[in-house]
Amino acid sequence: ENVLNSISCLSATSCEAVGSYGNGGTTYPLAETWNGKSWANQPISDAPPGSLNSVPCEAQSTCEAVGDNTFTLAILAIGLAPSLTGPRWLVQRTPTIAERTHANGISCWSSGCVAVGATNSIGTYYNESTVAEYWTGHKWTLQGAIGSGNPHNSGAEWNAVQCQSSVNCTAVGAWADEYVTTAPSTLVSVWNGTAWIQQPSPNPGNNSNLLNAITCTNSSSLCTAAGW
Repeated sequence: ENVLNSISCLSATSCEAVGSYGNGGTTYPLAETWNGKSWANQPISDAPPGSLNSVPCEAQSTCEAVGDNTFTLAILAIGLAPSLTGPRWLVQRTPTIAERTHANGISCWSSGCVAVGATNSIGTYYNESTVAEYWTGHKWTLQGAIGSGNPHNSGAEWNAVQCQSSVNCTAVGAWADEYVTTAPSTLVSVWNGTAWIQQPSPNPGNNSNLLNAITCTNSSSLCTAAGW
């Protein structure tokens, strides 16, 4: 079982891809690198069981990747750092949350990163709460309260995020109200440096609507999100 979920390329000869591998049972995080001619596996020091869902690279040998740690039920975060023997992926400590927590997306800028996902992942949006964590370059901390991105009386999950800075992020995903409907609706949330604020977003489908990717321009707040 070998799966790649995300890729980031700085040039035609420098790419990082992440995902997971396993043998019919436990899965482990997987990282591979492209040098313009071939792909090669990269070791991850002290890799716990889990998978990686998203990876952005800001510079050569400077990348962050996030996913889920099935051993601790916490967000799995690893960083690619330069060393004398070549780039190495190192597992980073993330905040401990009582519920199972996973990260679906991450966005980085010159001095930090924000990862987004959900807690209490049991397969239905209305039983989940949004969660965001901030990487300072040295440690991971919660960014806003758990569930602060949930619409009123509902559950929600973020699938992707795009940040311009520590006070300007846009996350997208889906939410659902257990008492009204089990079908998800699109969710767009903006981080202003203090709180996550929900923005109105279209729901063209009669049954399910969700967003799982976003990109924004560096010079303005213009963003495009995609999903189904």
